[in-house]
Amino acid sequence: MTTERLISAILCTGCSACFDSCPTGAIEIIEDEFGFLAPIINTSKCIDCNKCIDTCPCRKIIEHKEPICAYTAYCLDETLYNNSSSGGIFAIIAYYFILQGGIVYGAAYDSASKTVKHVKIDSLNDIRKIQGSKYVQSETRGIYRNVKEAIKEGRKVLFSGTPCQIAALYSSVDLNSKRNLYTIELICHGVSNNRMLKKSILAYNTREYPTDIRFRNKTEYEKSAFSLMITYRDGLVKTIDSLHDLYYRLYIDGRNYRGSCYECKYSCRQRIADMTLGDCSTYKDYQRLSEDKSLSSVIIYSDKGEYLWNIIKNCVEFSILNMEKEFRSNTQLSHPVKRPNNLNEIYTQYTKSSVQLLRKKYVKLNIKEETKHIIKRLIPLKKRVKIYKLIKKINFWC
Repeated sequence: MTTERLISAILCTGCSACFDSCPTGAIEIIEDEFGFLAPIINTSKCIDCNKCIDTCPCRKIIEHKEPICAYTAYCLDETLYNNSSSGGIFAIIAYYFILQGGIVYGAAYDSASKTVKHVKIDSLNDIRKIQGSKYVQSETRGIYRNVKEAIKEGRKVLFSGTPCQIAALYSSVDLNSKRNLYTIELICHGVSNNRMLKKSILAYNTREYPTDIRFRNKTEYEKSAFSLMITYRDGLVKTIDSLHDLYYRLYIDGRNYRGSCYECKYSCRQRIADMTLGDCSTYKDYQRLSEDKSLSSVIIYSDKGEYLWNIIKNCVEFSILNMEKEFRSNTQLSHPVKRPNNLNEIYTQYTKSSVQLLRKKYVKLNIKEETKHIIKRLIPLKKRVKIYKLIKKINFWC
């Protein structure tokens, strides 16, 4: 087997399923010239068993399911809610899943390796590690093997990740093992890579790398701010708005994703996991739930998805979601992001140019968005809600 044969005729997603499938350790996962994860085969170790080809989810048709039902909701546990990007639904599911003796897998920032990677947790104290959006591809080397071992031991497993990571897991686990496997996929816009993220972050402090990075933050001024919160070893916290950070701005604009993301076959109404979670795009239709809480979309695709919902539905505030409207409003539930015409140029410039020069080119001042942010920071969220309610009453009586 050669590297060319393994990745030819496919848009590799960097899922690492081939790495986990190899019985001789002949496959390594490296960073390509732009920092994206890619497999490479050591032919001296390869025994031509074809397990990598047979496991590759890009070469398989993974069953897509129609949605059964959907809700919009937020978690009533304040700690779990506040540490989450939107409504805290994944966190409360993980909480009760662990209480029932299960194991949960999710993406966490690892300060030692300076990367986002998938980890296993079975302690309630570790839930925070896998909470919050990570707008970068997580490393999954060895994680599918770990899942299979946990299932063989008779443990119930909950795995969360991007749709292509769920597909990789399904390709790696045999049918009988799936009985104890529960999956949650994120509404994913696309993934960039850890090298690009590191370059942008090091521009703020070249002497020290952060101990923690968060992409979404709940503040007294916003339900869930799109801002990069960087925490250093000495306790110093630096917060940069998504409009001002090079990496984050390119991500929000859909201009630094992996090539396969622009042709994602999972960005559609029919999904492959038991449950899909993400920001509720039509949240304004559900203000009666709460005007100062961030809402999640919870879309259920299987009996297992219904089971996950049933174990937490008494611990959340929820309303039935208008699925058709949500699918129209949230574009990632219908089609992938359009590939920029100059994507390779962006990749090359990001690799070769300084962050300062790249900021000048790609981080443009948006007067409308800047004005919105300034206004939001002048009046705390709870006060704004009271003002809106007062205005509604005045308009009603007028």
